[in-house]
Amino acid sequence: MSRGGLLIIVMFLFYGVNLPAQKGEGRVTKQNYKEKIFEQFDLILKGSEDLSKAEEVFKFLMINDQIVLEDSIKGKYLYLKGMREIVSLSRFDEAEKYYNEALKLAENNNDFLLQGLIYNDKGVMCTDLVEQVEFYLKALDCYKKVNAIPKILESYYNLTVSTRLGNNWAMSISYGKKCLELMNGDHDLLLFYNRIYYFMADSYRKMGMYDEAIKNLKIAEDYHKITHHKNKTRTYRWINDGFAKVYKAQKKYQLSLENYKKANNSLVELNNQINVDLTNGFEKELSLQTQSRYEKEQIINDQGKILMLSITTVVLLVFIVLSLVEFIRRNRSKNKNISTLNKELKNVLKHLKNKNNDLIENKNKIEHLLKLNEQALFSRVLKISTYNDAIGKINDEIDSYIDKNVNGAVFLNAINTRLYKLVSEEELWEDFKIQFEKIRPNFFKKLKELAPDLSINDLKHCTYIVSNLKSKEVAQLINVSPRSVETTRYRIKKKIGLEKKESLYDVLSTM
Repeated sequence: MSRGGLLIIVMFLFYGVNLPAQKGEGRVTKQNYKEKIFEQFDLILKGSEDLSKAEEVFKFLMINDQIVLEDSIKGKYLYLKGMREIVSLSRFDEAEKYYNEALKLAENNNDFLLQGLIYNDKGVMCTDLVEQVEFYLKALDCYKKVNAIPKILESYYNLTVSTRLGNNWAMSISYGKKCLELMNGDHDLLLFYNRIYYFMADSYRKMGMYDEAIKNLKIAEDYHKITHHKNKTRTYRWINDGFAKVYKAQKKYQLSLENYKKANNSLVELNNQINVDLTNGFEKELSLQTQSRYEKEQIINDQGKILMLSITTVVLLVFIVLSLVEFIRRNRSKNKNISTLNKELKNVLKHLKNKNNDLIENKNKIEHLLKLNEQALFSRVLKISTYNDAIGKINDEIDSYIDKNVNGAVFLNAINTRLYKLVSEEELWEDFKIQFEKIRPNFFKKLKELAPDLSINDLKHCTYIVSNLKSKEVAQLINVSPRSVETTRYRIKKKIGLEKKESLYDVLSTM
């Protein structure tokens, strides 16, 4: 390793040890960012609006913008961004854009739970009561497809409130009853029991059904006594206000006045509680500002160390660049030599390529000459065979003539004897075999192994066939009829053991 590289490692180790270590707990990384998105999404499903976990993910993905999210993850991520626009920034138009993108992805992936959450939030943002109810119904339909009971309950609750605000009292009561059925006495939902019974009581009052209204308000009051929730004061004020309005409608003014006083006391208590919450919030804000100031100071200190590290790194990089320049200068002459050698190598390759082309051309010429020689040799062999057959024919004709003309027998017998001495059948056949096997070595040996019963005449016909001569051409060559040639070929196929449809030429040409 070079001294420059060693110096870089030492400097990084020195500054790396002195930089403050980041807290690993809760930190978003490339390995866990999907898990963090799911964690925040689960919190939303449980009714939380705290987006602190999501903020870290937003920052991480903003920095690592090269990361491509899968559609199933991206839909939830966009939903969280839309929710942040509503909860933290109150920017409903921006939230609408994120929700629309998330909804498309949710529909493509059949993510009904995410679709339900989006429709529910669209209903919350909507100011038109008719559209609001439509969004809540869509959310309810999506939740039912995945049997998300808590979210179904939430949808019925929202529909109870929206239809009541839209003066649809009977529908509000109907949704309220469905909501109560799903709650099924769950004490964790006591605050919802209070409010549902209050909403139903108010709807009954608007419909003039005062006895039902009083009945539902008393049930709400009973649940209020066992409810432990920070928002119970607000609900209790609603209940007392509801009693007061019903008694007023019944002209029970004394009871109405008493409940108006209780409602007023609850309002005072609620205002005090809000003031306490504001005071606590202010103190918390001061604490956060103090903590933020401390963190900023830490960041400034860290940035100072990072700046020092950056300067050192730049100096080292300059040193490395200068070293590289020197290295390039020293190797320039070597590069020139390599370039010269490359040119020479290209010339050699070009020369070899030309030589190779010449060799290929010569090879083709030699193969062509060999082919011509083979054709000439085979022609010669066929001629010898033809001569032999012709002489045999003449001998047969002389014998036939002698049998018919006794007077010319002595002279013709002498001629016939001289012809037999001139051309011996065995000698001609042996010569024919030798000449033919120069073209096709071991042809007759392989043929005899395949069919030992083949005669010399059969073997000759096999040479005609493998030479691709037609029956008419062979008939003219050996002075017989084409039918006789076909008969001989049929006999050869039977001796070899071939079927009628099988090709004799294909079998012989492989030998």
